[in-house]
Amino acid sequence: MIWIDSDAAMMPDEGANAPAENAVLRRMLSRLPPHVAPENIVLIGLRNAAPEEVAALKASRMRVFTMAEIDAVGLRQAMREAIALACAGTRGFHLCYSPTATDMSGWSGGIGGITVRETHSAMEMAALSGKLRSLSISGIDAALPSPIGAECANFILSAFGKTIL
Repeated sequence: MIWIDSDAAMMPDEGANAPAENAVLRRMLSRLPPHVAPENIVLIGLRNAAPEEVAALKASRMRVFTMAEIDAVGLRQAMREAIALACAGTRGFHLCYSPTATDMSGWSGGIGGITVRETHSAMEMAALSGKLRSLSISGIDAALPSPIGAECANFILSAFGKTIL
């Protein structure tokens, strides 16, 4: 699985019956099917992690590309490695994308993230790999500005193979 998000989503649960709102990835890791290992999961675009999440990420065996690392190696290299890791010993991968990962003009949700062009490139690489099996987009709701939602629709089209020519 390739998880493109600015947030770690690894918060511990707050109590026996109170799951943390930002714990989706941590809960998913605790319920992996036998054919998926933590080593097959790659988090791309991380900009925010609480100290508890940092400890959980370090213990998880997932590959994490922070924005600092993406700035150093480039998104294309990060995606090449992500696709190879996500596909190792599997038939393909699921891609989970959050709009907060992308720095989109006029929206504060993704400030400091990957660019719109890099996001399209990541989605295009997923499509060209031939290994993308499913895609999910989080954070799409009525509060999301409509131009951001429209750009997310374009990202989806890129992920499923839409090209310029």
